[in-house]
Amino acid sequence: NQFFAKTFKGSYIEVAVPKSFLLNCGLPENPIVITPSTLVKKITKHQIEKEHLENLNTCINKPLIVYNSATIKGAFNIVIEKYNHEGLLCVSLHPNKKINKLIVNEIATISGRNLNQLTKWAEGGLLIDANVDKIKKVSNCSQFNSAKSEYLLSLLDNAKIGKSFNKKQMLGIETFIKREKKRAVDTEYTHKAQ
Repeated sequence: NQFFAKTFKGSYIEVAVPKSFLLNCGLPENPIVITPSTLVKKITKHQIEKEHLENLNTCINKPLIVYNSATIKGAFNIVIEKYNHEGLLCVSLHPNKKINKLIVNEIATISGRNLNQLTKWAEGGLLIDANVDKIKKVSNCSQFNSAKSEYLLSLLDNAKIGKSFNKKQMLGIETFIKREKKRAVDTEYTHKAQ
């Protein structure tokens, strides 16, 4: 709110602290921040509105899909449940960046990604995790209800059950399956303890 009221005076805006879903995807436990200059650039370039940024902390911690970056080693692309004219909003995070002696997960960009891009990342083996049920709800929205969204859902569904389409994609899926098995064991242990 201070940013939009033009009263913000810091060198970064703390957006969120990563919670279990993102931590399980490999994101470090550093705060997630964005610099005011990056935010201004992305608002202008990608027509990001104030309502796109509302509840961003919750959206980032409960994303639709998390991918490895195709271009920046160690970076993450987090697709959230908001969209603009470009597509579903994607928050690109660069982990372990230093801002004023503080180590953070820096938001490098916020932009809309269309279904073609999301599908290309899934086909390329970049998938880390996905909330397929949540994606199905979003895909019922008229803007995303198409053959392309059905294909993306089938890729994500197949990843969830351990099927693959090529060798490169299998590497990402194997990591995903190991994590899902660990979650299942952890959940079973928690239920037995209760």
